[in-house]
Amino acid sequence: MNIIFLIAHAAFVLMLGFYLITCLQWFSYKPARIIFHFTKPAWHLYFLILPLAAYFGCEIAASLCAAKFGAVSLYALHIAKILIIAVYALALYFWQRGLDKKLVFTPRVKRFFAILALCAFGFSAAFYAAEAPILPIFLPLGAALAASFAYERAQAAKFKAAARKKLAQMPSLTIIQITASYGKTSIKNFLYQILKSDFRCYKTPRSVNTLAGLVRDINEALPADTQIYIAEAGARLSGDIAEITEFLAPQIVVVGEIGAQHIEYFKSIENIRKTKLEALTSTRLKHAFLHSCTQKGADERVTIYDEGLEICGADLDGIKFSLSLSDDESGASRENFAPHIETSAAEGEGQGDLSLDASSAACAKKNKNSKNCGADFNDVNSISCAERSEQEFCEQAVRAASDDKICSDKERGAQEVPNGRKISNGRSEQGKRHEFFAPILGKFNAVNLAACIKIARFLGLSADKIKSRVAHVGAVEHRLARLDAGGKIIIDDSFNGNLSGMLQSYELMRSYGGRKVIITPGIVESTREDNETLAAKIDEIFDLAIITGELNSEVLQNRIDSAKTIVLKDKRDLQRVLSENTHSGDLILFSNDAPSFI
Repeated sequence: MNIIFLIAHAAFVLMLGFYLITCLQWFSYKPARIIFHFTKPAWHLYFLILPLAAYFGCEIAASLCAAKFGAVSLYALHIAKILIIAVYALALYFWQRGLDKKLVFTPRVKRFFAILALCAFGFSAAFYAAEAPILPIFLPLGAALAASFAYERAQAAKFKAAARKKLAQMPSLTIIQITASYGKTSIKNFLYQILKSDFRCYKTPRSVNTLAGLVRDINEALPADTQIYIAEAGARLSGDIAEITEFLAPQIVVVGEIGAQHIEYFKSIENIRKTKLEALTSTRLKHAFLHSCTQKGADERVTIYDEGLEICGADLDGIKFSLSLSDDESGASRENFAPHIETSAAEGEGQGDLSLDASSAACAKKNKNSKNCGADFNDVNSISCAERSEQEFCEQAVRAASDDKICSDKERGAQEVPNGRKISNGRSEQGKRHEFFAPILGKFNAVNLAACIKIARFLGLSADKIKSRVAHVGAVEHRLARLDAGGKIIIDDSFNGNLSGMLQSYELMRSYGGRKVIITPGIVESTREDNETLAAKIDEIFDLAIITGELNSEVLQNRIDSAKTIVLKDKRDLQRVLSENTHSGDLILFSNDAPSFI
């Protein structure tokens, strides 16, 4: 029986470790963040403090009763502890089941549990053999966390040094760093498609956008002959972008649209803006392409890429837009660009501020000298702030978004309108207004493409060549990708998780003349007010709303007509519900939700 009690105690320690490592993974393994910046502090009470209080209460009671009432009462209290452990296990099970971002068992997490298991059983057995009145809990947890962090810190330093060495051995490499609240993945993918025929390009995979993910990507996947490396940079708190920028030292920076994504971490839009603008601290910066919402002005090294953009039309076939480009738009030709930007960090020291405000610059400087105390360099996707825990949408949905017939028809109709006025590099110029067509969905993608077009022009590509590439650009995975199947039009917008983008996608669906169905959990990482706005638009446009997940269920139900609402408590039932409630001719939009089937 004593062996059972020892096993139960060790299991309790492992469950506490499960909760802690889940929280740490969300916050890039930085303990201060789960203490001072945790968005659900009540969870610490329910899944850490109360279970510990109940368990220690039984431990203390067992010790006191053993001397006074004998073994019978002792065993009764031990059984009570086992019941507490069982209840805690059930609570953790249902908690993690409802999480949008579940624990990913990366190599780092597996190592932690291996260390914790050894500590839990080892210390418990030792204390039991020594007849200690209370078996340890904090000791094995603390020892396992300390050993894990020490090992990962050493590995991180090793991997980071290797990545730095690899980049140093590629002196002609041009690094383009992209950060934004919305659209950075789309810009990355569109830019890669436009440039790949003229340069040896490599882009970071999927949503890899943390320092840890970038380090691993460089070490394991970046080809040695790459000319242009296109990298995302994500953030949850100030200093994150500065840390990535200090490591990459990009020559070209893109700061895209800024909004309330991860507002629960940053607390204000201004904090988000300052964090994104940390990208301008690069010591090798040659040019920055900024969205107008950054509130920065254009000059010889800054282009506001959405100025002069005019959207001519958007439907379920694609988008048409126009953009002014002058004859001397490019900063360097394709042939001489790489030598032009080839500058050492020492040569560029102190040149990358670009009028960054004092507080952002101070923050960047502070974080530049800080150590990375726990990034998981063995995690393929590094648990980035944009990652989803759901399975990928089938690849057919992505491939089907590209329609060559539409491309060719629209491409033949492309025109140039002379004498268009524009603002380029802070100067008013005469230029040509070029019309573009892209076979992708959503007006907001015209803004993303405008950044790519400006960069391609800066790199020396002609306007005609860019126009042709844009006309054949493919949809980004899980972002308004179209699939026609079984007489139904399926739109996969499962990775669109911001209010502005989701509202624009809904307006696009409005143009469809048939029945419209939406599957969504609402906006996972935003405010109640944003979800109320979203729900009102859903009620206005869609004929049937299938709500997935419990996080925003109440808010959405309050604003959407109950007669056309289905609340899905178990996502495993989604296929059945769709089969029963949708028909040929329906348009089905997966909005911020990624199903595992089609």
